[in-house]
Amino acid sequence: MKSSRKVLAISIFMMSLALTAYLTSVAVRASPPPPLTFTYQNSTIYGPIARLVCSPTNGGDVQVLSQNVVISSGHTGFILPPIFSGAFNVSSATNPTYTVEFYVNGSAYGSITGFAPANGVPSTSSFQEPMSNLVIYQFFNAGQKGPQTLVWTIDIHTASGQAVCVQQWYIDIEIAST
Repeated sequence: MKSSRKVLAISIFMMSLALTAYLTSVAVRASPPPPLTFTYQNSTIYGPIARLVCSPTNGGDVQVLSQNVVISSGHTGFILPPIFSGAFNVSSATNPTYTVEFYVNGSAYGSITGFAPANGVPSTSSFQEPMSNLVIYQFFNAGQKGPQTLVWTIDIHTASGQAVCVQQWYIDIEIAST
């Protein structure tokens, strides 16, 4: 008698476990993710060819542009590293290099050295924001949760004693958001 009660108790226990497992799996089924929406936030091309932004000759930076990226409440934005383009020239005959610096909300997010023809001849170049360290990689790899506004700024500079100028600049920022 006792063994049949044990078998019955074990059978009921096993069925309750199976039923619990089934109901749990039904209750936590994932719903399909929301579709991604692609947006492009481009700054406008600034003015005629004659409009220049030039760095000071003391080696200091000059800000070329500032671009806001808005991620709405309840959304997540996956941002591709932006591309900055423009026509650059450097006043030097012997060292026509310059640096393009990317900032997000005031924090440095990478820099790239560019090369222009000597003696101030303009040359069109494009630079993608570099993935130069783990913090920057994680920023772009993780989704940015809204609501928030991210502010990209671009600065340029060159060696002391010369100036770098840029004209017809723009930034291309692409976002996939949920």
